[in-house]
Amino acid sequence: MKKYELTGETEEIGGKILHRIRALIDIPVHDVKAGDLGGWIEAERNLSQKGAAWVADEAWVFGNAWVFGNAWVANRARMFGEAWAYDEARVFGNALVFDNAQVFDKAWVQDVAKVFNCAKVFDDALVSGDAQVRDWAFVGGNAIIKTNASIKAPSDVLTIGAIGSRNDTTTFYRGKDGGIYVSCGCFSGSIDDFAAKVKQVHAGTKHEKTYLLAIELAKAQINVESEVNK
Repeated sequence: MKKYELTGETEEIGGKILHRIRALIDIPVHDVKAGDLGGWIEAERNLSQKGAAWVADEAWVFGNAWVFGNAWVANRARMFGEAWAYDEARVFGNALVFDNAQVFDKAWVQDVAKVFNCAKVFDDALVSGDAQVRDWAFVGGNAIIKTNASIKAPSDVLTIGAIGSRNDTTTFYRGKDGGIYVSCGCFSGSIDDFAAKVKQVHAGTKHEKTYLLAIELAKAQINVESEVNK
């Protein structure tokens, strides 16, 4: 049984026809009742008929963007391109998620934040304000990524790459506790644990030197943000 249908209410956006959706069943996770109107999608490829995923309010999902699992896209958020939102992800406010970006696990993207290119936001991460997560950046753990629009301060996230044994991107970011965390390949944890792992695995190699230099750069960059916001 389908959980929603396309209504006859349409909008033309940049040459694309978007359809308002209507719930056919109750979706308690998002407090949706059968008969409730939702947001706007271009076609059923944009919102799974399975699970509790929902597009609400005046949100738009079009192109090849896909919302599935228990994800929720609401308010005036926009998803397009090849973007995905899934698991328990939340995309709302005036947020933009596009290109090949993904938001998943319990991550939130809100306000006027942008996630794009091949960026991934996951775990319990929060991207808010007018922050941008872009290119191949991975933001996870308990990170809070935001920008104070009144202060031209460095970002709470620094992506360096391609470096290291994997010739891949390494992302440093500020956690909710104020500490600096790292996402690099299979590693996800604190910057101190990352340094210890690097010394253990890459001792005496050029990769050790490269990673340790990146660590020092991340500490300098992200700690400046901390000082500015005091």
